[in-house]
Amino acid sequence: VEVKVRDLTPEQRIEFEKAKGKEVDQWLATETVRKTLRHRIPDANILRCRWVLTWKDLDPLDAAKEGKSRKAKARLVILGYEDPDITDIPRDSPTLQKESRSLLLQMCASQKWKIRSFDIKTAFLRGSKKDNRVLGVDPPPEMRSRLNMKENEICELMKSAYGLVNAPYLWYQELKEELLRLNFTISPLDPCLFSLMDTDGKVHGLLGIHVDDGLCCGDEVFDKVIDQLEKKFPFGAKRETDFTF
Repeated sequence: VEVKVRDLTPEQRIEFEKAKGKEVDQWLATETVRKTLRHRIPDANILRCRWVLTWKDLDPLDAAKEGKSRKAKARLVILGYEDPDITDIPRDSPTLQKESRSLLLQMCASQKWKIRSFDIKTAFLRGSKKDNRVLGVDPPPEMRSRLNMKENEICELMKSAYGLVNAPYLWYQELKEELLRLNFTISPLDPCLFSLMDTDGKVHGLLGIHVDDGLCCGDEVFDKVIDQLEKKFPFGAKRETDFTF
């Protein structure tokens, strides 16, 4: 449920302002946008955006660490329905099948591996563009202030972002390419199930992906490769043995 600013206390408004600042930092850290002159991008390709403010419930571990049961979350979302090529760009993105999840859990139990989960921070800001389209974003005041933008400047979209209709597709392609580079193999039955095997066919571990959430298990060889994945795509919450996926 979205939060209405008018219903917030002064302390809660400060909390959401900090959350907005953190979100802007993520956009800039991932080089999702850069400022440019407005006339350099066709008007039809300049998309609006808006803030989506919510309270995020914390799981028991994070709640104990933060000393509270929820925290303010601010997401800057592009109005993707304004994309002039909305009907032409690829946007299908798979998610982990229930059968694949069961297979992964059974393999974990059979090998007596430890089951683990993780999520990837700001995943939709990490998908690379797959075309030569030039898109602009009319940024909110918080980003304008951070970039010290002039009135005749807007942001050029350099990568994927929340709200774009093809954001899940671009993120999946980015993640798949990295997993293949790390020598994972895609299951022929599920594009979101990846196995790590050696040349003799020995399975070192399995990884299931559901958008930006990962479910995995494996041996020491597998663990080292997952560490390499985390260096490329920073993980958020990491859990093992007892968690909700």
